[in-house]
Amino acid sequence: MPMSRLVSFLLSFAVVLVTPASLAAGPSEMILVRSTSKSIDEVVKSIEAYSDKHDWFFLGADKLLGGKITLVKTCIPEVGPLVWTQDMKYTAMLPCGNISLYTQQGKTEIAVLSGQYMHTLVPTAEMKKASDALQPLLIELLNTISK
Repeated sequence: MPMSRLVSFLLSFAVVLVTPASLAAGPSEMILVRSTSKSIDEVVKSIEAYSDKHDWFFLGADKLLGGKITLVKTCIPEVGPLVWTQDMKYTAMLPCGNISLYTQQGKTEIAVLSGQYMHTLVPTAEMKKASDALQPLLIELLNTISK
């Protein structure tokens, strides 16, 4: 890699590291977690019903590690245009609930990737709008399905 490209890369990486978005939220704040007494299968059904009620796209649930972990994905279409109108490559991180279900100490844990991750990865005013629109929707989903 030519020296000028290396310096340019390192400077751009340094800028990303010191942006307010990356300083404001560490890794633990990027994962929202709720506990519930519901079984994993009940939570999956709750997510699917919630998604249907809100006209979201329930993309399915997949069991991993012999059923110890269930990954669920549901996408929120009203936030999508705030993302893809910026750049089509951002469709790779479309506003979806990336949800992990697992059991810990006898309870089902529901972990969701925070909507703020989009602004952390793309620290623009436009992506902040998308993240800010997504975050309360994910929190409402979490709070509802964990009851």
